[in-house]
Amino acid sequence: MVNDKDSIKEGFVFGEPYPCLQVITPAGGGKRFKVQEPCILGRSSDCDFVIEDNKISRYHLIVRPIKSGLIVRDLGSKNGVFLNGKRIMDDEWVKHGDVLLLGETFLSVDYPQSMAAERGGSHFLVTVSTAAVSFFDEISIPDHVRTDMLTPDDFQAIQDILTLSREKGEETPHFRSVTKHLMGLFHADSAVFCLARLDDYEPIVIFSKEKKTLFLSEILQSTLMQRKGVLIHNIFDRMEKGDSTKIPRDMPASQMAVPFIHEGKIVGLIALGSKRPNVFSKNALTFLTVLANHLAPSVASTCMQAIIAPSSVASHKYSDNAFIGGSDAIAKLQKLIEQVAAQPVNILITGETGTGKEIVARIIHEKSGASDGPLIAVNCSSIPPELFEAEVFGHEKGAFTGAYRSKPGKFELAQNGTIFFDEIGELPLFMQAKLLRVLESREFMRVGGTQTLHTNARFLFATNKNLPTMVKQGQFREDLFFRINTIEIAVPPLRERLEDIPELAEHFLDNIQIALRRPSNFRFSSAVLGSFLAYTWPGNVRELRNVLEQMAVLTEEDLIDEQHLPDRIRVQTSFPEREGLSKSGGLLSSVTDLTQKQMILHALDEANGQKKKAAEILGISRPTLDKKLRIFGINK
Repeated sequence: MVNDKDSIKEGFVFGEPYPCLQVITPAGGGKRFKVQEPCILGRSSDCDFVIEDNKISRYHLIVRPIKSGLIVRDLGSKNGVFLNGKRIMDDEWVKHGDVLLLGETFLSVDYPQSMAAERGGSHFLVTVSTAAVSFFDEISIPDHVRTDMLTPDDFQAIQDILTLSREKGEETPHFRSVTKHLMGLFHADSAVFCLARLDDYEPIVIFSKEKKTLFLSEILQSTLMQRKGVLIHNIFDRMEKGDSTKIPRDMPASQMAVPFIHEGKIVGLIALGSKRPNVFSKNALTFLTVLANHLAPSVASTCMQAIIAPSSVASHKYSDNAFIGGSDAIAKLQKLIEQVAAQPVNILITGETGTGKEIVARIIHEKSGASDGPLIAVNCSSIPPELFEAEVFGHEKGAFTGAYRSKPGKFELAQNGTIFFDEIGELPLFMQAKLLRVLESREFMRVGGTQTLHTNARFLFATNKNLPTMVKQGQFREDLFFRINTIEIAVPPLRERLEDIPELAEHFLDNIQIALRRPSNFRFSSAVLGSFLAYTWPGNVRELRNVLEQMAVLTEEDLIDEQHLPDRIRVQTSFPEREGLSKSGGLLSSVTDLTQKQMILHALDEANGQKKKAAEILGISRPTLDKKLRIFGINK
């Protein structure tokens, strides 16, 4: 328990505009104050902000401003501090819209426009519990919901929402835009979008037309515990006489919630509420459940933890199907990985977004001498610069205001294993110098420490930026570039391995068929294959997978045809003969023999073995097709 206020506070001037905390006390009162310098909250009269709550300690919480926001720290309080439902044990950087619970008092974090990535709606969530509402009008089980329960308009809505979730890449889905769209689609007044965070679920998006967002705790808990979608038509009809005081007036009368389930795990949930009763129907619950099934992979991708799975798991998940295809580019890549994986040298993995740089890092780790140790990932673009040194090097107790216990950093966690610096091009210049010293000496110290520590971790780096150009522009240290670039592994873009597309597409469709619980396998037409081969794939393998998933959602048949193609791909070509074939009828010389053979086999399958029809599909003459069959040894 902290008793001396002055011993834990130091001056810190924060330039305007200031972040704010909205305080809601148990009595229902609300206050708002700006955080201009480190301030202490508690019951003591000499606190910077006094909170009258019997469950709050004299000095309960310290809030410190940094350039990118606020850091909070529990001052050894009796009842703890909870951030979005999870008790904090160390310094925590809070985001715009986060909710803190101290005793029975809520604090909502509010950043100014210049600091918040996006502001909109209320970010204050209150769950209300009552035993009177413990059962539900409707339920939906994600495993039992099929796409044939939907209308054509529903399919179009699914496509719109999937597009929204991937507007700027799958790695950072825009769930705020998705939530807004869902509110309009279902005529909701409030919404909560939660993501799995270790053993808790964090509300990352909260919208409401009111000051605070209310939801029934039972509906959220049941969704997570029973793995079902649940719906209440009218909460107030459930209440017996005399019990209505248990439910606040501004509680949504109609509520529904569904889970996001990916590979058997609940990775989040979405809940919608309306002040009007009977707004949501059983069909609406079914539709929301289907939407959640399709969004689940994107939701899961944002829940990845910094510590990557052990090598035994990684080997099963990534080695067998890490790089699908038999192209020369992939063969060269796999050969290079085999040559360097076991060598104790620094490796820089380069390539465009979506090519699979993280998969390369995982494979190198599991094929190296460090495979029995952990693989620790550090995303250089996601950690605020003010926290980067403490996160990577660790810190000692008392190293800075609020550091009341020691904490190991990534270097220590990676001991006897591999440390993977992703997006190394985003590393701030001041940290580049510190990292360089560690690479040269293999020694480091925790922030505030005096003891020299040693690391034996294997170092891997990845970037989608042009580091030599950044060196010339003074944005990246030349000495660090040469130090991390002992061996460079360039992951080829999909447009340089087009012959792998048929095999990749079949692999992804097999997985999609399982995810959608379709009874039979998906197939794609030769027209689709021709369009795929003519497209440049700026999003690479990730984009191909997303396109196939969208097309699979839109078709009610097993055959995926060109009418299901997204516009950006259909514009390129709607049939292989337009760009995949020359005017003389022969396949373009730029298309490899392997791809030609795959296209011919595809056309023969589509034509049920009829060579005349297959030639028409390919846009070539029958004699040309016969010649190709002889060259490739196809006996169909």
